[in-house]
Amino acid sequence: MKVLILLTDTGGGHHRASLALKNTIEQDKGNEVVIEDALMYSSRFLHFVVSKLYLLFATKTPKLYGKIYNSADKVSFLDKAVHGIASFYSRRLFKLFQECQPDCVICCHAFCSDMVAALKKKGKINTLMLNIITDFASHSAYINSNVDAYIVASDDMVKELREKYRINGSIVYPYGIPIYDCFYKKENSCEMREKLGLNPYKKTVLMMAGSFGVTNITEIFTNLNKYPSDYQLVVVTGRNEKLFNGFQTAVKNGYIRDKKGNNIKIKIPTKLCYFVNDIENYMSAADIIVTKPGGLTVSESIAKELPMAIFRSYDGQEKDNAEYLEKHSLAVVMKEGREGVNMLNKLLDDDVALQTMRNNLRTFKKEYSSKNIYRLIKEKL
Repeated sequence: MKVLILLTDTGGGHHRASLALKNTIEQDKGNEVVIEDALMYSSRFLHFVVSKLYLLFATKTPKLYGKIYNSADKVSFLDKAVHGIASFYSRRLFKLFQECQPDCVICCHAFCSDMVAALKKKGKINTLMLNIITDFASHSAYINSNVDAYIVASDDMVKELREKYRINGSIVYPYGIPIYDCFYKKENSCEMREKLGLNPYKKTVLMMAGSFGVTNITEIFTNLNKYPSDYQLVVVTGRNEKLFNGFQTAVKNGYIRDKKGNNIKIKIPTKLCYFVNDIENYMSAADIIVTKPGGLTVSESIAKELPMAIFRSYDGQEKDNAEYLEKHSLAVVMKEGREGVNMLNKLLDDDVALQTMRNNLRTFKKEYSSKNIYRLIKEKL
């Protein structure tokens, strides 16, 4: 079996999902998975427009990005323009199908889905096509008449695709976003803390910057040390050297400067990490994770039954994800400043509330998503 997975560079989540799926499929001998950035393959200009401008709008002008995102989810000029551009560039993507000759194509990004659907509509290909929606709310950009199966993150989305987009429910599968199987493994938190060089008996907060190296965690870290409580911190900056170096200097000096230039003493025991390959172990060691609500991080946290504290969601899919988590009591959405710190401290001090959240997470967990998607591919073929 040969599988082609298409994505583009709008955050690390799409890539992590693709690698998790590739790892599962290639465990069977004779299978081959090719992962390709469909936009880069088709046009460097298109790749720049979609990926770089996405990052610019989402981080610098989130309100405008939210309006664009919502407009593209309706029948509008923008919606038609996106489909038209995808159709135009799909002819370049056809060469990849000729070279690869896949039995199945999996789209992990809406624009990739549009391009493949256009090729199917034109009769250029007749390849089994799966769409993986890598967030906890759907969007019309993923919806096409030539899709053979939709993989969605939650049961709620089955109803949403059926009622909002008139998709036949029989081709919507709530298997969850594909993640590595290691996130489903249960570990003893005290033993894992000791393994990672942490105090095994102290409650632990894991802070993650996200794939874009979000600097908001510097402000949150500062506020946590202004109003400290009895826990330890693990800060993972991701591949952001500037962010890591700033934290490293602060931890070494024992203080960090706030927005007003005041030196705030670091009172909370802190372990600082750059990019780590075993984030599942840090999740096992933690009592709560402070993070952005990216689809992959959320899925991994749910699999680990790890309560979440969400900070500063961008308008668009992140805001949708945060609303889903808050609605089902899987996370708390932190407010800014001292109010957000008090919210986090209160939750950490309330063992009953933490356990209730863990129980909710267990209910919404999608066991072995990658294996179920692979099984579905074999059945469809």
